[in-house]
Amino acid sequence: MGSRTPGVDRQSRASAEVGPAPNPGLVGGVLEKCGVRDKKSGALPTGFVVYFTLALAQFQ
Repeated sequence: MGSRTPGVDRQSRASAEVGPAPNPGLVGGVLEKCGVRDKKSGALPTGFVVYFTLALAQFQ
């Protein structure tokens, strides 16, 4: 059994462990400043790849 913190529910603990979600404006701004563009028509969008990579890093 895990430790229980009085007054803190499971959802709050889980979101605190994961950390804040990245700001979509920040990700888009960084991609724009770096000059990264989607080059292939069938490839995954660059923004999606950034968020997917961040999720992989958080939930290893």
